[in-house]
Amino acid sequence: MLLLKKLMRSVWLLMLVFMVACAQTPATDQNDFKIIGYVSLSADNYLSAVKAQLPFNTHINIAFANPTDDASGDIQPVNEQLLQQTVRLAHAQQKKVFISFGGWRGDDSGYDLVYEKIAADDAARLAFIRNIVAMVERFNFDGVDMDWEYPRLKGAADYERFIVGLSNALHAVDKKLTAAVIGTRTKVTDDGDASAYSDRALAAFDWINLMAYDDRPDDHSPYNLVERSTDYWLAERGVDPQKAVLGLPIYARPSWRSYREVVADDPSHACVDSVIYKGKTDYYNGLPTIAKKTRFALDNNLGGVMVWELVLDSTAPELSIMQAINAEVNNKSAAVFCEKND
Repeated sequence: MLLLKKLMRSVWLLMLVFMVACAQTPATDQNDFKIIGYVSLSADNYLSAVKAQLPFNTHINIAFANPTDDASGDIQPVNEQLLQQTVRLAHAQQKKVFISFGGWRGDDSGYDLVYEKIAADDAARLAFIRNIVAMVERFNFDGVDMDWEYPRLKGAADYERFIVGLSNALHAVDKKLTAAVIGTRTKVTDDGDASAYSDRALAAFDWINLMAYDDRPDDHSPYNLVERSTDYWLAERGVDPQKAVLGLPIYARPSWRSYREVVADDPSHACVDSVIYKGKTDYYNGLPTIAKKTRFALDNNLGGVMVWELVLDSTAPELSIMQAINAEVNNKSAAVFCEKND
């Protein structure tokens, strides 16, 4: 009987330890609503934008690092001081920092020929992966965002080998891998094709950032693009909603003006999605649309939202897109300014 009591007591203690451990396990960011802000390392007001916007983001994606043009797998020099400052500032506020590779190369139709060459060459591909991991560990980044715009069908197998290899290498050192992907299957502004992201490549990412903007040269990010984007990636491709982060723009087309410039002309521009600029209609997302898209992400259990990019936001709190996103996430009115001035 005494032996049985001791055994039962041991079992109870083990159960208690297990329950306490479970209760204290923090939620992973896979289960939290992420607010991801890209910020260009080359921007004149880079550091001031990072400092001002950190409270309104869970993640900062620094854009961009890239390979050297010789396609050897080496990485171009970066501003190391700014990278170190960003990581230090963000981690002090318990924010995550990812280094983004890629970006837009308009001179070659948007896709980066250097990436294609590296991915197709075994030695260069392995060297590039090693150099990326070394960079991540050196600066203590939390992960890598692969913003290759965009893989093409003819190189899909090479892309898959590169992504799977990079994913395995990063996960081995407890770092994450994400991607900024084309908003929907195809778009008229370039020759990217979402079919080039194989199912195996998609499975290698911790999540994907849907670039639900730049769909066309003018009205580039209407609300219905959110529905078309998620219909494709979630319903057709089977991506888990928690692994899909909805992209939101902070700029206008066709002018390419920042949202900050648009509302500086007239604060009431924050409440609409287009204005006449130099005789043409300029399209962007005002606060009500930003709030509506954020609500869509919340209601459909997406992994979060991301923005391109933080330096383009208004510094006026009542006009800020980032503050409007946070208000919607916290179940507050995201467009108070527009409601007051309706």
